Amino acid sequence: MRGKPCSCAFTGHRPGKLPWGENENDLRCVALKAKLRAAVESAIHEGMEHFICGMAEGCDLYFAETVLTLKKHYPHVTLEAAIPCPTQADGWSEAQRSRYREILRRCDYETMVQQSYTPGCMQRRNRYMVDHASLLIAVNDGARGGTRSTIEYAFKRGVNVLDISQTVMQDYFTMIMMVDATECELPIAQLIQVMKEEGLKQELDIHVQREDIFNAMHRI
Repeated sequence: MRGKPCSCAFTGHRPGKLPWGENENDLRCVALKAKLRAAVESAIHEGMEHFICGMAEGCDLYFAETVLTLKKHYPHVTLEAAIPCPTQADGWSEAQRSRYREILRRCDYETMVQQSYTPGCMQRRNRYMVDHASLLIAVNDGARGGTRSTIEYAFKRGVNVLDISQTVMQDYFTMIMMVDATECELPIAQLIQVMKEEGLKQELDIHVQREDIFNAMHRI
């Protein structure tokens, strides 16, 4: 069902502003995608049925693919591609253009915001999405740019904003993930070691602990 009360839009960064660039195998990217899936699924449970994506490289495509994956479990939800202009993907790599076309093929709706490129077409696309949504999911590092401007516009329009951005603590990227390890056959001590070694390979510091220990440490 399309309509502002049950529609959710998305805004986020392109690869150039992401710590991992285009390397989507980076554990930080994997963690962000997991966080994004949790946010979209939560939105569905809260009544969101229509999702609007701006179709830029990077986080926009993560979002679109997340919605398409969740449609297997929630077939009533719909995905709309809000395209700023017909030439949006012309300068992308062939692999990214192919990815873009496949997402468009699977979208339920496609909105072409304007028929030719102008310097303001991206902003117009962003405002279209906010104007047709009651929730905006965002991945934002706080720096001035299109994502921050879209969030500010959403606030002005009274649209709820869910910022699922990564956290930076003392100049270090941090993220907490709750993982279901019921099908993991490794003992917890071995799992901790395996994840620590994998983190070192990618220059990350990964800590694994049981949920009950985490809850006990953070209970007020």
